[in-house]
Amino acid sequence: ETLWSVISATRGIPFPAGNTATLYDLMLTYDEHSGAGNTGWPQLNDRGKLEEQNRQYVGYMEKARTEVDYLFDEGLRLLAQPSRGESPRGLSSENIWPLLVYNALSWKRDDLVVVTPPADGLKIVAIKKSGNKETVPFDVDERGRAVFVARDVPSIGYSMFEIETAKGEMVSTLRDVASTRVENRNFRLQLRPDGNVQSIVALRSGREIINDKGELPFNQLLRVEGHEPSVLAAPLPAAIKIKRGARLTRITVTRERSAFPLTTFTLYDDVERIDIHNEIDTTRLPFAGGKSWHDSYYFAFPFALSAPDLKVLRGGQKWFDRLPDDYLPGARRDSVTTQNLIGMSDGRASVMLAHRQAF
Repeated sequence: ETLWSVISATRGIPFPAGNTATLYDLMLTYDEHSGAGNTGWPQLNDRGKLEEQNRQYVGYMEKARTEVDYLFDEGLRLLAQPSRGESPRGLSSENIWPLLVYNALSWKRDDLVVVTPPADGLKIVAIKKSGNKETVPFDVDERGRAVFVARDVPSIGYSMFEIETAKGEMVSTLRDVASTRVENRNFRLQLRPDGNVQSIVALRSGREIINDKGELPFNQLLRVEGHEPSVLAAPLPAAIKIKRGARLTRITVTRERSAFPLTTFTLYDDVERIDIHNEIDTTRLPFAGGKSWHDSYYFAFPFALSAPDLKVLRGGQKWFDRLPDDYLPGARRDSVTTQNLIGMSDGRASVMLAHRQAF
């Protein structure tokens, strides 16, 4: 909506109200309490009708995703085209490809850009900022994608870059490093021998981010049978590999023959961010139904917050409600509902969890 509002205001093109209304209808026809996407209540639901409802729900979501991708693609293509009165700009070489980086947020930002070669049989050899021709450092990951940081991208606006290519294949710039600890200008990360995290220090403040004295280590996968915790088997010791590129560091933790086979941690020199990617092999998960009629799985993320002063921050319509400070006597305090964000704070540091759905 923001993208097409900008296009409508600056290019004189009508806002796609019909497409947007269709998207809302597709996304909101089913919600949490409509029964979509579940197994139904035992002995109350007809299996055929339930499965048909779930198929319909998945179809709606797939159509919504297709519509959103189409609106994004067309909108960005419009932004890249000259507006009325502007003359098209030529490229200095057949090896130069323009790249538009759009920022949908309401503030100027630095953030990651991941881009593949613009055509088969080409490799990216240089990235430059359009205008001042400033060279932008980049890495090539294991999947042959260029990874760089776009700086100072305007709010609800875009920056232009030039991709220089040559014939050939993309080759990763990441090289093996012998260590269990990594450090850049922003963070120091130390792993335990089992592949879970022992320490993350924010170097600018010197603050330890995680709590290594908690009941579970940081990023451990926990199985819960009903209400009882259960240990998930790891037949073989974890294998830890670290690779370093020009501007990023990647840690890969492999757990062979486990239901939790892979974790990657990625640190970037030019942005204060750590990406954690976990993969679960559902074919190796234990059979559900031993102690209870369902199993649940959680990742443990114990952060270094002070328990005595801890407050729950509930994301509401306009601001955060503090639990228990902002709740009236007699109000329920054992759970909260949020719009898209919930946090915890001890008054000195905060942890925020964003979720995609409104429940």
